[in-house]
Amino acid sequence: YGYYSWGVYLDDWTSDTLVSGNIIVRPHIDCVMIHGGRMNTITKNLCYADKELESMIRLREDHHNGYDGSEDPKWSEVQNMLAAGFNQSAHLAAFPDLLTVPRFPGRGELQTNNTVSSNVLVSSYVTPPRLYEVYRLSPSNTFSNNTIWSTQAAPFGVYGSLNTTPDGLSVTWNTFADWLAAGFDAGSQYADPLISDPSVNNFTLSSGSPALSKGYLQIN
Repeated sequence: YGYYSWGVYLDDWTSDTLVSGNIIVRPHIDCVMIHGGRMNTITKNLCYADKELESMIRLREDHHNGYDGSEDPKWSEVQNMLAAGFNQSAHLAAFPDLLTVPRFPGRGELQTNNTVSSNVLVSSYVTPPRLYEVYRLSPSNTFSNNTIWSTQAAPFGVYGSLNTTPDGLSVTWNTFADWLAAGFDAGSQYADPLISDPSVNNFTLSSGSPALSKGYLQIN
């Protein structure tokens, strides 16, 4: 797919992971993607996009990941490996966790309790990306104290759906204003974070940056 890349991709229910202190520059798809996982914390990262980008941050819980009650083929393969004895004898030395592979998460447990906070999300591209893409989003996920900025007049958008009904498509947001009106991104600000000089990859923030009042920490 050519330049088909993410900045940070937490794939296949990766959970309980801290993503912090990263400078993510010019990815092609998303800066950060959470693919169905739980209890991940995305905080104090800087994402800068000066070319086409789909979204800054994406949370995606797919139907094939078990939302509809079916068993994901990857999970089935883990069970096949166990049945074939991969959790026995010499294999345990290399893969001790095979004995304690947790059960497949239930319908209401996918993509819950993730936190996106105190990040700096900036676009200078002529067409800003979506700020967030969220699919069947659980209300337990929280967004707060982020500093968001576009150098262009065009506004950021938010695309997604809220997981409140069996089909998970009962609520959608088309604009960032709709997103804020729904109660997301409490404490976040639309403000220039005062990046020193992106043209030479200097992403230090000036001492007067408003992002520093929202919990963001300087990255050397």
